[in-house]
Amino acid sequence: MSNIERPLLDFNPQEFVAALHSRYEAGPKQFDISAECLARCTGLSGEVLPERFDAVALALARGYSDASLPFAFCDAVVNIMVGKVYSDAASQRDTWPPLFWEVFLAFDAGEFFREGEEHIEPAEKYTRPLIEAIVARFNV
Repeated sequence: MSNIERPLLDFNPQEFVAALHSRYEAGPKQFDISAECLARCTGLSGEVLPERFDAVALALARGYSDASLPFAFCDAVVNIMVGKVYSDAASQRDTWPPLFWEVFLAFDAGEFFREGEEHIEPAEKYTRPLIEAIVARFNV
């Protein structure tokens, strides 16, 4: 079992993602992650807890991979959460979550159509293979 997959005593990433998904389904256009909710992934000083961000990222990747979570939801979550990662980096906190960043970049790759590829779904061409490779590393 990798460090990312070790159970966290007071945090269940699958439950966290499921709760976010319920809120997303209730109103995708108004979806946001409250400060109180995001605080479940941060330390006492509001710093990113890399193991929690990485665990959420893996839960999103697995959900997208098995088609239980849609691209738009996963992309929205990582886009909201990355703001906290950036603010920690700007504050020179050593809290960078490497797997979260990798998953963020994978979803980011599927956000837009490329010139000459308007007929190709970017999430399928760019995001899906990156996510499948990530998930495969953790399903050994």
